Amino acid sequence: MGLFKLKIKPHLQNIEGYIIDTRTGMLVDVPKGLSLYKIPKEVKQLNPELNLKKNKALLHMSTAHEIVFEEGSIREVPDEYFTFGNAFSNLKKVMLPEDIIKLGNNCIDITTTEYNFPSSLTHLGTNMYPVVQSLVIENTIQKLGSMFAANDTNLIYVEVAGSIKELPTGFINRCKNVKTLILHEGVEKDNLYSFGGLNSLEYVELPDSFTSSFQTFMEEKETSNKRGNSCYKPENGLFETQKNNMLTIKKIHKKIPYIFQVRREDFKEITFQGSCAEIRSTLGNRIHIDLEKLSQGTICQVDIDKDTIQQIPMLKNQFSALKTNPDIDFTEEQLSEQFEKIYKENIMTSELFQVLNNNTEKSIVKQTLYDYFNKKVRLTKKLSIPCNDLDVVLSNIVTNMKKQILQNQFMVEGQDLEQEKRMTMKI
Repeated sequence: MGLFKLKIKPHLQNIEGYIIDTRTGMLVDVPKGLSLYKIPKEVKQLNPELNLKKNKALLHMSTAHEIVFEEGSIREVPDEYFTFGNAFSNLKKVMLPEDIIKLGNNCIDITTTEYNFPSSLTHLGTNMYPVVQSLVIENTIQKLGSMFAANDTNLIYVEVAGSIKELPTGFINRCKNVKTLILHEGVEKDNLYSFGGLNSLEYVELPDSFTSSFQTFMEEKETSNKRGNSCYKPENGLFETQKNNMLTIKKIHKKIPYIFQVRREDFKEITFQGSCAEIRSTLGNRIHIDLEKLSQGTICQVDIDKDTIQQIPMLKNQFSALKTNPDIDFTEEQLSEQFEKIYKENIMTSELFQVLNNNTEKSIVKQTLYDYFNKKVRLTKKLSIPCNDLDVVLSNIVTNMKKQILQNQFMVEGQDLEQEKRMTMKI
């Protein structure tokens, strides 16, 4: 008898040890024991089965320190895929393809794993955002997972684009350090406990499109989460102080802005119907406000328990500080100061300077590096890349600058020495 040969099933394709079901594009199995896995573009989906006995690819890939998906491969990562049990305890980096559209709930542990954030994403599952103080959800995102950012005590500022028509259950529930919440035109409704337990809330903007009642409450309970060392502790009089703070609510209704202020502890809900607004307290008391009787350019201060309304003039830029994203926003002077420090400490080293001196004049080099630095910082701000940690942002920019210098990824333009030379770096 001849030797039996192991035959692969006709619908399975083997690409360097990666077994793919050609009927569905699903990853069936991978080579065992690797530290780096490079998932080929032929893989179009991952098996969502979180059972290591049934999902060989998940089992054998669990040794990974780094996983790289080729461009044109998967369009989504299933729920809890890289966080299931302790299977991926060694995973440090995941590189996603640029055309991926969905990250499932808790599919990557963002506190321990480095990963990219492709602009093609339209669906973000629970916890699928970096560790930040300012959460700015751009208009490329269309859907968020349930309890998306619940219990995140890092958050101070939350802004949501109008592409998110419906906010999920528990959206920022118990994010007790959030001070500012801005919903843009297009957001239509919330769900149960979308805004529960926002003890620190001071300012809210609700668009004309938001037809739900806005509800929130306070909760005297210590809260923390795994995102850094942040927490909320209602001690040393903090909770009592917050109860007496004024909550400002700006609501656009029929294209007209109305601004209300109410004591934080008293507020539970505000609804709009026709030309009437109703504010309800935590004790169940209600006060009705005829919007047609309110003067434009004023703030309507409401005392629900006393059933009183007082209109006061609104000062220019009165709420501008609360509406400002606390992430970096440098002046030119600050940028220049930061650059001089970085240039001296990081660029003027023998290795880097030698490379630069071999290519062009020092003054041109320095100016080009500053232009690059300036553009990268501004780009970070424009794209709302999470950047509450200034040191991390600047460190990343410096790393990229060094990399381009050492790899000679720049050009010197100008046909002869009589013309002005200009060195450019890739942005």
